[in-house]
Amino acid sequence: MTDLVVAVGTVVTASRSFPADVAITDGRIEAVAPGLATGSPDVQIIDASAFLVLPGCIDVHTHTPLPSDEEPDRFYQDSVAAAFGGTTTFLAFNNPGTGITDAGSRSLLAGLDEFRLRTDGESAVDFGLSAVISGVQDDPIAELPSRISSGVSSCTCWAPTQPARNTSDSGSRT
Repeated sequence: MTDLVVAVGTVVTASRSFPADVAITDGRIEAVAPGLATGSPDVQIIDASAFLVLPGCIDVHTHTPLPSDEEPDRFYQDSVAAAFGGTTTFLAFNNPGTGITDAGSRSLLAGLDEFRLRTDGESAVDFGLSAVISGVQDDPIAELPSRISSGVSSCTCWAPTQPARNTSDSGSRT
């Protein structure tokens, strides 16, 4: 049964904009059409007549800090800020700058386990994880199949910003 209707807004989709109501049941969109608002006392009505009704945005590139002893609510607070900005899902990277431990940085699988453990129940919106292959992992290519089978198929590869330098046996750089 519908428990919320966003009424008389201008619904914006990828193909068009049109006046309509959005019926929601248990947090999920049930229908989008004109005239869904009813007089039922069990249905909350939000008047959107002066507003655009937009789908939630997905931020596919974030370096959201993980909860820590110094900032135990940081991940959650950042997810709330994202929600206030219209983001309903974000993709987080588990690179060292987000607070992942050295052990989590050295292994894609250990990093995944640590990220999931430290963020469980810590977000106001949906989020996914992207691996960061940065050259500090022992064998990231060997870990990719297990990482993908665990549900994380996205990764970013960091290339060196400086050309590699060779060092001869005498210690001089060439």
